[in-house]
Amino acid sequence: MPGRPADIVMTVRNTGGRTSGPVTAVLRLPQGVRAVAERALAVRCPGGAGTITCTGAGIPPGETASFSFTVVADPGARDGVITGSVTAEGVTPTSFSIPVRVAPPALKDAVRVLAAPRPGFPHGEPALDVRVLNTGESSEPVTISFDRLVHRVASATPVDCTRAHERSTCTTRGPLAPGSTLALVAYTHPPGWEDRSITVTAVLGTAKDSAVAWIPWWSWSVPTNRSDRTPEPGSGTPGVHPG
Repeated sequence: MPGRPADIVMTVRNTGGRTSGPVTAVLRLPQGVRAVAERALAVRCPGGAGTITCTGAGIPPGETASFSFTVVADPGARDGVITGSVTAEGVTPTSFSIPVRVAPPALKDAVRVLAAPRPGFPHGEPALDVRVLNTGESSEPVTISFDRLVHRVASATPVDCTRAHERSTCTTRGPLAPGSTLALVAYTHPPGWEDRSITVTAVLGTAKDSAVAWIPWWSWSVPTNRSDRTPEPGSGTPGVHPG
């Protein structure tokens, strides 16, 4: 994975009857992958990119030596293969290859929700215009919850809604793409004088955002208490009733 190191350890054993000559390991790294300098037993392996060469002392009969490489994939690196060889004086080189898989970086979840009273109350039933914007990098379903009961929802995007414990929740049937907006209208019952606020919370993956709107008591609309979070009125299809 880019920025996260991985260790490669090679162990060489002398199966002959005398001490070998100096042992050399050669590592050929694919583009975007580099080695970090490490020390393993008597073998020092340098860092760098491209071709890396480690040379250690001779190995006594029956003994081993380990070559340790720590490799890191830089941003933009792709899958590839590390190739190389190990040899000693007078010994035929032994070749090897190691596949490299560079995991893509994790996508960032981010979401923003806007809520404002829909004009028209008290001549019509009270309603909220709600907009949810995917401001992140991932595509995930969105769940919108209301801290009071909503008896009808209108949305051009298919959603499934439920009601429980004096709260309502709606979830999109499919993911919301990065940069896309979900617009819906939520219809609620007329509030009491001291119970006019409604909190709308949107969850997309690991991201969460909330907005508080106030349902007006009189015939003209009052702005939401978060003036920087007032959306344009959304358009909707015939209502979806929470189950």
